[in-house]
Amino acid sequence: MSPPAKPGVYLKEIIQHIYLITSSLPRLFMEGRMPKQPQVFIANRALTITINPAYSLLNNYLMQGVPVQTLCGGRAGCGRCRFRVLEGAAHLSPVRPAEIARLGEPLIAAGWRLSCQSHALRDVTIELPEMHEEFDARP
Repeated sequence: MSPPAKPGVYLKEIIQHIYLITSSLPRLFMEGRMPKQPQVFIANRALTITINPAYSLLNNYLMQGVPVQTLCGGRAGCGRCRFRVLEGAAHLSPVRPAEIARLGEPLIAAGWRLSCQSHALRDVTIELPEMHEEFDARP
């Protein structure tokens, strides 16, 4: 077993790594080579939003003022933030157990997901229920 590392060694490496990344961002921006942020096209609303993959789709919607139903605050408890994937299902984060518990395997297989549990890593096209739509326990 190796001896424990000195305190601060990893912190120094992390700071150096962050510096290398951030110092190249202005150059990449000026050269027009900034990484492209994923976009979500909400087909039934004819709306495209650029999202931050670090946040769930639900949080991205809320931060950008996109109307979406939710009662549980993003804990997969109500299922009202569900959406149907039309294109790009492989560009979403893997299905979580909470989604399976709320929606069930057949709906997951039919392309339904929960916005509160999903992150888009690349462009996707979805259908998002309207605010006035009523929901049963499952769609």
